[in-house]
Amino acid sequence: TPVSALILKRLNLFRYDCSVLATSTNVFASRSACLLLLMLLVSTIGSGQTFAKTFLLDGTPAHIEVSQGTDTTKTSDTLVAGRRVIRLGEVAVPTVTWYPVPAANGYRSAPAVLVLPGGGYQILAEDLEGTEVCAWLNSRGISALLLRYRVPSAGLHAEPLLDAKKALALIDSKATEWSVDRGHLGVIGFSAGAHLAMRLVTSKPAVPLHAALLLYPAYLQDKSDELTTGPIPANAPPFFLVQAEDDPIGIGNT
Repeated sequence: TPVSALILKRLNLFRYDCSVLATSTNVFASRSACLLLLMLLVSTIGSGQTFAKTFLLDGTPAHIEVSQGTDTTKTSDTLVAGRRVIRLGEVAVPTVTWYPVPAANGYRSAPAVLVLPGGGYQILAEDLEGTEVCAWLNSRGISALLLRYRVPSAGLHAEPLLDAKKALALIDSKATEWSVDRGHLGVIGFSAGAHLAMRLVTSKPAVPLHAALLLYPAYLQDKSDELTTGPIPANAPPFFLVQAEDDPIGIGNT
C-alpha cells in the first residue's frame, strides 16, 4: 500500500505497491508499522483526492505560485522509484494548502493531519514527502494540510517553527470552515520535517495535537545524546517513530 512506501522510503522502496514489497525481507516490519500508523491516524473508508486550496498563514487565499519558490531539482539527482524528487527551494512566503476529504464521504468533520516535508531545512521534498502524502491521507478519509515553511533556514531554524505554530493556529481558526475535527488533529513530518514536528510538540502549542508521527527524523540528538528539541511535555500526544537501521542519520534519533 502507499503507506508502506512512505515508511520504507529510506529503503529505496518508495512508490511501490504491495506486490513489490512482498518480495522484501522487510515486508513484515513494514506491515506492522503500517498497521500502527493506521491506528494512530484513525483511518476510515474513503477514496480519491479532491481539490486543494492554498492560504497564507493569516488565512488569506493565495495562489500556489506564491510559495512555490524555486525548483532546484537536477538531472543528476538520485532517482527514487524511477523518478526525481521535486526539491523546492527559496520559499520566502509560507503557506498552508488544504486537501479536504471527498464530499461524497459525507463527513461533517474529519480527522486532519498537518504535513511537514523534509529537506534539511534547505529545500522541501515537495512531492515525495508532501503532495503524495496528502493524496494518501485523503484516500483514507483524512484531511491533509501541507505546510510549505520557509527555506533555506540557518542556525536555530526559528522561521520554520514560527510557520508551523501559525499553521496550527490557522487550522484551528478554520476548523469549522474546513470541517476539521479538533479532537483528531495530528502532525506528520519527514527527516527535517520530523524534527520540526517534534519541536512543534515540545513548544507546547496553544492548539492541542493528538498524534505526532516522526518518519526518519533528523537532528533529534546532540553529541551528548540529549534531545535538541527540549524536554517532552507531560501532555504530549502519542508518538509514532520509524527509522531504518542503516539510515546514515543514525538510529539513535528514535
